[in-house]
Amino acid sequence: MLAWLVDLLPMTLWRPGNLYAGGHLHFCVGWSDERTVEWQGHQIIAGKPGGAARINERYFESGEGH
Repeated sequence: MLAWLVDLLPMTLWRPGNLYAGGHLHFCVGWSDERTVEWQGHQIIAGKPGGAARINERYFESGEGH
């Protein structure tokens, strides 16, 4: 798959945690430590494993994102 494409997108799309753009496009930060992009609830592309580790550490494990 095109994991490199997801990893080239700016991290700011994932900083809010789970960003819904227009209600249909979803930039997801999951517990699997990979960034995903979903369309209407279906994953359409995922980044490389560990690509969301920095986001998860900052926002979920430290409690800052809540």
